Amino acid sequence: MVFEAILFLGALILSAKFLGELFVRIKQPSIIGNVLAGIIIGPAVLALVEPIEEIELFISIGIFFLFFLIGLEEIDLPALFRILKRRLFLGSAVGFLVPFVVASLFSIYQEMNLVESFAIASVIGASSLGVTAKILTDLGKLKSSIGLEIFTVTAIVEFIAIIFAGIFIEIGQASNTVEVVDFAWIFVKILIFFGIAGGFAVFAFPKIMRFIDDNLKVKAIYFGTIVGIILVVASFAEFMGLHGAIGALLLGIALSRMPRNQYLETSNNMHAIAYGVFIPIFFAGIGLYFVPNFVELPIITIVGFLGIVIGVKFGGSYLAAYLARMKPTMTVAMGTMSKGAVDLALMLGLLSVGLIQQELFSLLVFGTLIMMVISSVGLQ
Repeated sequence: MVFEAILFLGALILSAKFLGELFVRIKQPSIIGNVLAGIIIGPAVLALVEPIEEIELFISIGIFFLFFLIGLEEIDLPALFRILKRRLFLGSAVGFLVPFVVASLFSIYQEMNLVESFAIASVIGASSLGVTAKILTDLGKLKSSIGLEIFTVTAIVEFIAIIFAGIFIEIGQASNTVEVVDFAWIFVKILIFFGIAGGFAVFAFPKIMRFIDDNLKVKAIYFGTIVGIILVVASFAEFMGLHGAIGALLLGIALSRMPRNQYLETSNNMHAIAYGVFIPIFFAGIGLYFVPNFVELPIITIVGFLGIVIGVKFGGSYLAAYLARMKPTMTVAMGTMSKGAVDLALMLGLLSVGLIQQELFSLLVFGTLIMMVISSVGLQ
Protein backbone atom coordinates (compact mmCIF):
# COMPACT_ATOMS: atom_id res chain seq x y z
CA MET A 1 0.00 0.00 0.00
CA VAL A 2 2.86 2.41 0.83
CA PHE A 3 4.57 1.70 -2.49
CA GLU A 4 1.27 2.18 -4.31
CA ALA A 5 0.72 5.55 -2.60
CA ILE A 6 4.24 6.71 -3.50
CA LEU A 7 3.71 5.67 -7.12
CA PHE A 8 0.34 7.46 -7.26
CA LEU A 9 1.81 10.66 -5.80
CA GLY A 10 4.68 10.61 -8.28
CA ALA A 11 2.27 10.17 -11.17
CA LEU A 12 0.07 13.01 -9.91
CA ILE A 13 2.95 15.45 -9.51
CA LEU A 14 4.49 14.69 -12.90
CA SER A 15 1.23 14.76 -14.85
CA ALA A 16 -0.01 17.90 -13.07
CA LYS A 17 3.24 19.78 -13.68
CA PHE A 18 3.59 18.86 -17.35
CA LEU A 19 -0.06 19.49 -18.23
CA GLY A 20 0.10 22.72 -16.24
CA GLU A 21 3.09 23.77 -18.33
CA LEU A 22 1.18 22.92 -21.51
CA PHE A 23 -1.71 25.19 -20.54
CA VAL A 24 0.61 28.02 -19.55
CA ARG A 25 2.14 27.83 -23.03
CA ILE A 26 -1.30 28.25 -24.61
CA LYS A 27 -1.94 31.19 -22.26
CA GLN A 28 -4.44 29.47 -19.96
CA PRO A 29 -4.28 29.03 -16.16
CA SER A 30 -2.03 26.13 -15.15
CA ILE A 31 -4.65 24.82 -12.72
CA ILE A 32 -6.80 23.73 -15.69
CA GLY A 33 -3.96 21.45 -16.70
CA ASN A 34 -3.56 20.26 -13.11
CA VAL A 35 -7.22 19.24 -12.84
CA LEU A 36 -7.22 17.65 -16.30
CA ALA A 37 -4.15 15.65 -15.30
CA GLY A 38 -6.10 14.09 -12.44
CA ILE A 39 -9.08 13.43 -14.72
CA ILE A 40 -6.91 11.73 -17.35
CA ILE A 41 -4.89 9.46 -15.05
CA GLY A 42 -7.78 8.99 -12.62
CA PRO A 43 -10.86 6.74 -12.66
CA ALA A 44 -12.62 8.88 -15.29
CA VAL A 45 -10.23 7.97 -18.14
CA LEU A 46 -7.11 5.79 -17.70
CA ALA A 47 -7.77 4.63 -14.10
CA LEU A 48 -4.04 4.63 -13.29
CA VAL A 49 -4.46 6.46 -9.96
CA GLU A 50 -7.19 6.21 -7.32
CA PRO A 51 -8.06 8.66 -4.50
CA ILE A 52 -6.72 6.50 -1.66
CA GLU A 53 -6.32 7.73 1.93
CA GLU A 54 -2.67 8.72 1.55
CA ILE A 55 -3.52 10.94 -1.42
CA GLU A 56 -6.40 12.48 0.55
CA LEU A 57 -3.87 13.51 3.21
CA PHE A 58 -1.74 15.33 0.63
CA ILE A 59 -4.88 16.92 -0.83
CA SER A 60 -5.85 18.23 2.62
CA ILE A 61 -2.40 19.71 3.17
CA GLY A 62 -2.61 21.27 -0.30
CA ILE A 63 -5.90 22.95 0.66
CA PHE A 64 -4.34 24.38 3.83
CA PHE A 65 -1.30 25.73 1.97
CA LEU A 66 -3.46 27.18 -0.81
CA PHE A 67 -5.73 29.08 1.57
CA PHE A 68 -2.77 30.22 3.68
CA LEU A 69 -1.14 31.77 0.61
CA ILE A 70 -4.45 33.33 -0.46
CA GLY A 71 -4.70 35.02 2.93
CA LEU A 72 -1.02 35.94 2.99
CA GLU A 73 -0.74 37.39 -0.52
CA GLU A 74 -4.14 38.10 -2.04
CA ILE A 75 -6.53 39.43 0.61
CA ASP A 76 -5.72 42.91 1.91
CA LEU A 77 -8.09 43.11 4.88
CA PRO A 78 -7.40 46.80 5.74
CA ALA A 79 -8.11 47.74 2.11
CA LEU A 80 -11.37 45.80 2.21
CA PHE A 81 -12.47 47.66 5.34
CA ARG A 82 -11.57 51.01 3.77
CA ILE A 83 -14.07 50.54 0.93
CA LEU A 84 -17.00 49.19 2.95
CA LYS A 85 -18.97 52.42 2.40
CA ARG A 86 -18.15 52.77 -1.27
CA ARG A 87 -19.98 51.60 -4.38
CA LEU A 88 -17.23 49.08 -4.96
CA PHE A 89 -18.40 47.04 -1.98
CA LEU A 90 -22.05 47.32 -3.09
CA GLY A 91 -21.10 45.99 -6.50
CA SER A 92 -19.08 43.17 -4.95
CA ALA A 93 -21.99 42.15 -2.72
CA VAL A 94 -24.34 42.11 -5.72
CA GLY A 95 -21.79 40.10 -7.72
CA PHE A 96 -21.95 37.39 -5.07
CA LEU A 97 -25.63 37.60 -4.12
CA VAL A 98 -27.15 37.36 -7.62
CA PRO A 99 -25.76 33.89 -8.41
CA PHE A 100 -26.08 32.89 -4.74
CA VAL A 101 -29.81 33.65 -4.63
CA VAL A 102 -30.57 32.09 -8.03
CA ALA A 103 -28.53 28.97 -7.23
CA SER A 104 -30.22 28.67 -3.82
CA LEU A 105 -33.70 28.84 -5.33
CA PHE A 106 -32.83 26.36 -8.07
CA SER A 107 -31.28 23.95 -5.56
CA ILE A 108 -34.38 24.13 -3.38
CA TYR A 109 -36.45 23.50 -6.52
CA GLN A 110 -34.28 20.40 -7.02
CA GLU A 111 -35.52 19.22 -3.58
CA MET A 112 -32.28 19.83 -1.69
CA ASN A 113 -32.46 20.97 1.92
CA LEU A 114 -31.55 24.51 2.94
CA VAL A 115 -28.03 23.71 4.13
CA GLU A 116 -27.16 21.88 0.91
CA SER A 117 -28.76 24.60 -1.21
CA PHE A 118 -26.97 27.48 0.51
CA ALA A 119 -23.64 25.63 0.58
CA ILE A 120 -23.75 24.90 -3.16
CA ALA A 121 -24.92 28.45 -3.88
CA SER A 122 -21.97 29.86 -1.88
CA VAL A 123 -19.53 28.04 -4.15
CA ILE A 124 -21.36 29.07 -7.31
CA GLY A 125 -21.33 32.69 -6.16
CA ALA A 126 -17.56 32.65 -5.57
CA SER A 127 -14.97 34.22 -7.85
CA SER A 128 -11.32 33.22 -8.14
CA LEU A 129 -8.87 35.95 -7.23
CA GLY A 130 -5.91 33.76 -8.17
CA VAL A 131 -7.08 33.32 -11.77
CA THR A 132 -7.95 37.01 -12.14
CA ALA A 133 -4.64 38.14 -10.64
CA LYS A 134 -2.67 35.78 -12.89
CA ILE A 135 -4.40 37.04 -16.05
CA LEU A 136 -4.03 40.71 -15.08
CA THR A 137 -0.36 40.15 -14.24
CA ASP A 138 0.27 38.43 -17.58
CA LEU A 139 -1.39 41.34 -19.37
CA GLY A 140 0.61 43.90 -17.37
CA LYS A 141 -2.64 45.45 -16.07
CA LEU A 142 -2.68 44.43 -12.41
CA LYS A 143 -1.46 47.84 -11.18
CA SER A 144 -3.56 49.87 -13.61
CA SER A 145 -6.65 51.64 -12.26
CA ILE A 146 -9.07 49.17 -13.84
CA GLY A 147 -6.85 46.24 -12.87
CA LEU A 148 -6.84 47.29 -9.22
CA GLU A 149 -10.63 47.72 -9.24
CA ILE A 150 -11.18 44.27 -10.78
CA PHE A 151 -8.74 42.78 -8.28
CA THR A 152 -10.49 44.44 -5.32
CA VAL A 153 -14.01 43.41 -6.34
CA THR A 154 -12.90 39.84 -6.99
CA ALA A 155 -11.13 39.73 -3.61
CA ILE A 156 -14.29 40.83 -1.79
CA VAL A 157 -16.48 38.31 -3.64
CA GLU A 158 -13.98 35.53 -2.91
CA PHE A 159 -13.74 36.45 0.76
CA ILE A 160 -17.54 36.54 1.17
CA ALA A 161 -17.87 33.16 -0.54
CA ILE A 162 -15.19 31.55 1.63
CA ILE A 163 -16.88 32.71 4.84
CA PHE A 164 -20.36 31.67 3.65
CA ALA A 165 -19.21 28.26 2.45
CA GLY A 166 -17.20 27.71 5.63
CA ILE A 167 -20.27 28.43 7.73
CA PHE A 168 -22.45 25.98 5.81
CA ILE A 169 -19.74 23.30 5.84
CA GLU A 170 -19.61 23.65 9.62
CA ILE A 171 -23.43 23.48 9.93
CA GLY A 172 -23.49 20.51 7.55
CA GLN A 173 -21.01 18.66 9.75
CA ALA A 174 -23.17 19.25 12.81
CA SER A 175 -26.70 18.84 11.47
CA ASN A 176 -28.97 19.44 8.52
CA THR A 177 -30.98 22.22 10.10
CA VAL A 178 -30.30 25.93 9.89
CA GLU A 179 -30.91 27.96 13.03
CA VAL A 180 -30.00 31.54 13.88
CA VAL A 181 -27.98 30.36 16.86
CA ASP A 182 -25.84 28.21 14.56
CA PHE A 183 -24.90 31.21 12.43
CA ALA A 184 -24.25 33.37 15.48
CA TRP A 185 -22.06 30.78 17.19
CA ILE A 186 -20.01 30.13 14.05
CA PHE A 187 -19.36 33.86 13.63
CA VAL A 188 -18.34 34.04 17.30
CA LYS A 189 -15.93 31.13 16.79
CA ILE A 190 -14.48 32.80 13.71
CA LEU A 191 -13.91 35.99 15.69
CA ILE A 192 -12.37 34.07 18.61
CA PHE A 193 -10.11 32.13 16.30
CA PHE A 194 -9.10 35.23 14.34
CA GLY A 195 -8.40 37.06 17.59
CA ILE A 196 -6.13 34.25 18.81
CA ALA A 197 -4.43 33.86 15.41
CA GLY A 198 -4.05 37.64 15.06
CA GLY A 199 -2.60 38.00 18.55
CA PHE A 200 -0.18 35.18 17.85
CA ALA A 201 0.86 36.74 14.51
CA VAL A 202 1.37 40.22 15.96
CA PHE A 203 2.96 39.45 19.31
CA ALA A 204 4.33 35.90 19.42
CA PHE A 205 5.22 35.01 15.83
CA PRO A 206 7.81 37.80 15.20
CA LYS A 207 9.59 36.95 18.46
CA ILE A 208 9.67 33.25 17.61
CA MET A 209 11.06 33.95 14.15
CA ARG A 210 13.62 36.42 15.52
CA PHE A 211 14.75 33.86 18.09
CA ILE A 212 15.10 31.25 15.35
CA ASP A 213 17.11 33.61 13.13
CA ASP A 214 19.46 34.62 15.95
CA ASN A 215 19.99 31.36 17.81
CA LEU A 216 19.07 28.23 15.89
CA LYS A 217 21.32 26.79 13.19
CA VAL A 218 19.45 23.73 11.94
CA LYS A 219 19.10 23.90 8.17
CA ALA A 220 15.72 25.26 6.95
CA ILE A 221 14.36 25.47 10.51
CA TYR A 222 12.62 28.78 9.70
CA PHE A 223 10.74 27.16 6.83
CA GLY A 224 9.91 24.07 8.86
CA THR A 225 8.50 26.23 11.64
CA ILE A 226 6.17 28.00 9.22
CA VAL A 227 4.86 24.71 7.83
CA GLY A 228 4.36 23.31 11.32
CA ILE A 229 2.48 26.41 12.46
CA ILE A 230 0.13 26.25 9.46
CA LEU A 231 -0.75 22.62 10.18
CA VAL A 232 -1.17 23.23 13.92
CA VAL A 233 -3.41 26.26 13.33
CA ALA A 234 -5.49 24.33 10.76
CA SER A 235 -5.90 21.54 13.32
CA PHE A 236 -6.84 24.09 16.00
CA ALA A 237 -9.45 25.50 13.64
CA GLU A 238 -10.92 22.01 13.20
CA PHE A 239 -10.95 21.65 16.99
CA MET A 240 -12.84 24.94 17.24
CA GLY A 241 -15.41 23.58 14.80
CA LEU A 242 -14.18 25.52 11.75
CA HIS A 243 -12.91 24.07 8.50
CA GLY A 244 -9.11 23.82 8.58
CA ALA A 245 -8.88 25.83 5.36
CA ILE A 246 -10.61 28.76 7.09
CA GLY A 247 -8.02 28.56 9.85
CA ALA A 248 -5.18 28.60 7.33
CA LEU A 249 -6.80 31.53 5.51
CA LEU A 250 -7.19 33.63 8.67
CA LEU A 251 -3.63 32.81 9.73
CA GLY A 252 -2.39 33.96 6.33
CA ILE A 253 -4.32 37.22 6.63
CA ALA A 254 -2.92 37.80 10.13
CA LEU A 255 0.67 37.07 9.04
CA SER A 256 0.36 39.32 5.97
CA ARG A 257 1.07 42.29 8.29
CA MET A 258 4.44 40.92 9.48
CA PRO A 259 7.69 42.85 8.75
CA ARG A 260 8.62 42.89 5.08
CA ASN A 261 11.76 40.74 5.35
CA GLN A 262 9.90 38.03 7.26
CA TYR A 263 6.95 38.31 4.87
CA LEU A 264 9.18 37.78 1.81
CA GLU A 265 11.01 34.85 3.37
CA THR A 266 7.73 33.21 4.38
CA SER A 267 6.14 33.79 0.98
CA ASN A 268 9.15 32.55 -1.00
CA ASN A 269 9.63 29.44 1.10
CA MET A 270 5.95 28.53 1.04
CA HIS A 271 5.73 29.00 -2.72
CA ALA A 272 8.46 26.43 -3.25
CA ILE A 273 6.77 23.59 -1.40
CA ALA A 274 3.15 24.62 -1.94
CA TYR A 275 3.20 25.27 -5.69
CA GLY A 276 5.99 22.79 -6.26
CA VAL A 277 4.27 19.80 -4.66
CA PHE A 278 1.12 20.10 -2.58
CA ILE A 279 -1.11 22.49 -4.54
CA PRO A 280 -0.63 20.64 -7.88
CA ILE A 281 -1.48 17.41 -6.04
CA PHE A 282 -4.59 19.11 -4.64
CA PHE A 283 -5.85 20.22 -8.05
CA ALA A 284 -4.94 16.92 -9.71
CA GLY A 285 -6.63 15.21 -6.77
CA ILE A 286 -9.85 17.04 -7.60
CA GLY A 287 -9.60 15.48 -11.05
CA LEU A 288 -9.43 12.05 -9.40
CA TYR A 289 -12.88 12.66 -7.92
CA PHE A 290 -14.29 13.73 -11.28
CA VAL A 291 -16.25 11.17 -13.23
CA PRO A 292 -18.54 11.94 -16.19
CA ASN A 293 -21.53 10.44 -14.37
CA PHE A 294 -23.15 13.88 -14.22
CA VAL A 295 -24.67 13.00 -17.62
CA GLU A 296 -26.98 10.69 -15.65
CA LEU A 297 -28.55 13.69 -13.92
CA PRO A 298 -31.88 15.01 -15.25
CA ILE A 299 -31.34 17.32 -18.19
CA ILE A 300 -33.00 20.20 -16.33
CA THR A 301 -30.44 19.80 -13.52
CA ILE A 302 -27.50 19.83 -15.93
CA VAL A 303 -28.78 22.77 -17.98
CA GLY A 304 -29.94 24.66 -14.89
CA PHE A 305 -26.69 24.49 -12.93
CA LEU A 306 -24.48 25.12 -15.95
CA GLY A 307 -26.69 28.07 -16.87
CA ILE A 308 -26.31 29.51 -13.38
CA VAL A 309 -22.55 28.89 -13.18
CA ILE A 310 -21.97 30.51 -16.57
CA GLY A 311 -24.87 32.80 -17.46
CA VAL A 312 -26.13 34.00 -14.08
CA LYS A 313 -22.58 34.39 -12.73
CA PHE A 314 -21.74 36.60 -15.70
CA GLY A 315 -24.99 38.54 -15.28
CA GLY A 316 -24.25 39.14 -11.61
CA SER A 317 -20.71 40.27 -12.44
CA TYR A 318 -21.98 42.63 -15.13
CA LEU A 319 -24.56 44.12 -12.74
CA ALA A 320 -21.85 44.47 -10.08
CA ALA A 321 -19.63 46.42 -12.46
CA TYR A 322 -22.56 48.60 -13.53
CA LEU A 323 -23.60 49.45 -9.96
CA ALA A 324 -19.99 50.17 -8.98
CA ARG A 325 -19.69 52.44 -12.05
CA MET A 326 -16.66 50.54 -13.28
CA LYS A 327 -15.81 50.95 -16.96
CA PRO A 328 -15.57 49.30 -19.40
CA THR A 329 -18.34 47.24 -17.81
CA MET A 330 -17.87 44.17 -20.01
CA THR A 331 -14.15 43.98 -19.23
CA VAL A 332 -14.75 44.26 -15.50
CA ALA A 333 -17.44 41.58 -15.67
CA MET A 334 -15.09 39.21 -17.46
CA GLY A 335 -12.50 39.72 -14.74
CA THR A 336 -14.78 39.39 -11.74
CA MET A 337 -16.69 36.32 -13.04
CA SER A 338 -13.58 34.11 -13.00
CA LYS A 339 -13.75 30.70 -11.36
CA GLY A 340 -10.86 28.54 -10.23
CA ALA A 341 -8.82 27.52 -7.21
CA VAL A 342 -11.13 28.59 -4.39
CA ASP A 343 -14.23 27.18 -6.09
CA LEU A 344 -12.62 23.78 -6.53
CA ALA A 345 -11.30 23.74 -2.96
CA LEU A 346 -14.71 24.62 -1.52
CA MET A 347 -16.45 22.03 -3.70
CA LEU A 348 -14.13 19.33 -2.43
CA GLY A 349 -14.93 20.49 1.10
CA LEU A 350 -18.65 20.12 0.41
CA LEU A 351 -18.09 16.66 -1.05
CA SER A 352 -16.05 15.56 1.97
CA VAL A 353 -18.87 16.40 4.42
CA GLY A 354 -21.66 15.03 2.24
CA LEU A 355 -23.26 18.37 1.31
CA ILE A 356 -22.98 17.63 -2.40
CA GLN A 357 -23.43 14.39 -4.31
CA GLN A 358 -20.75 12.95 -6.57
CA GLU A 359 -22.72 13.58 -9.76
CA LEU A 360 -23.39 17.23 -8.95
CA PHE A 361 -19.77 17.67 -7.81
CA SER A 362 -18.55 16.50 -11.22
CA LEU A 363 -21.04 18.78 -12.98
CA LEU A 364 -19.87 21.84 -11.03
CA VAL A 365 -16.20 20.96 -11.63
CA PHE A 366 -17.03 20.77 -15.34
CA GLY A 367 -18.77 24.16 -15.18
CA THR A 368 -15.83 25.68 -13.28
CA LEU A 369 -13.35 24.49 -15.91
CA ILE A 370 -15.52 26.06 -18.63
CA MET A 371 -15.67 29.34 -16.71
CA MET A 372 -11.90 29.37 -16.19
CA VAL A 373 -11.41 29.23 -19.94
CA ILE A 374 -14.18 31.78 -20.72
CA SER A 375 -12.97 34.36 -18.19
CA SER A 376 -9.33 33.91 -19.21
CA VAL A 377 -9.97 34.28 -22.94
CA GLY A 378 -12.61 36.97 -22.47
CA LEU A 379 -10.47 39.17 -20.23
CA GLN A 380 -7.46 38.86 -22.52
